[in-house]
Amino acid sequence: MTANASRDVLKSGRIVFIEPFDDAIEVGTDDTNDGDDGDTEMLAAVAELPEKLRIAIHLHYYEGYSIKEIADILGIATSAVSMRLTRAKEILKKYFEGGSRYAG
Repeated sequence: MTANASRDVLKSGRIVFIEPFDDAIEVGTDDTNDGDDGDTEMLAAVAELPEKLRIAIHLHYYEGYSIKEIADILGIATSAVSMRLTRAKEILKKYFEGGSRYAG
């Protein structure tokens, strides 16, 4: 119920809270090491993305918003959200295939 109420507030267009992704990484990490360094590496790779792409990835994959919801939150077209997600995934794919890091 709380998650739905939060989404309603975000979709209303009155208030949009975008926490810097660096802060989200600090909150999302813990001191226990369960041997799953892939998540940490993925968070670090996502943190290197340009802000527009990083926000789209964070809202879609970490917060669970649909493409339409993200478009409403950011005030952009659904096609723009789809393109940002596609570009971000291409950059992340290259990053994990051993290619060079995103040069900005």
